[in-house]
Amino acid sequence: MLAQDMTPKPADLTQISKRYSGTFPTSEVFAKIWGRDDEIISTHAMSEMPAFYVAPFLGQDEEFENSAGRLSPAQIRNIISFLVTMQEQ
Repeated sequence: MLAQDMTPKPADLTQISKRYSGTFPTSEVFAKIWGRDDEIISTHAMSEMPAFYVAPFLGQDEEFENSAGRLSPAQIRNIISFLVTMQEQ
């Protein structure tokens, strides 16, 4: 509901595969979420999406806090698995 008032508009995450000729671009999505240019070569320009350095809604999450608020590779793979399930055919 809030998307119509946001600038820039959020991406339609149900259309990722469609934008890549029907194949989900796992590596590209992982790199985008990971977002650390110093550790993975980025193929994207600067993003409007902020890093998740502070996430008070998660409660006490020792792993999250110890990683400076960054998602682990396993957490990113879980997000990607979810994104794959919501792709429109």
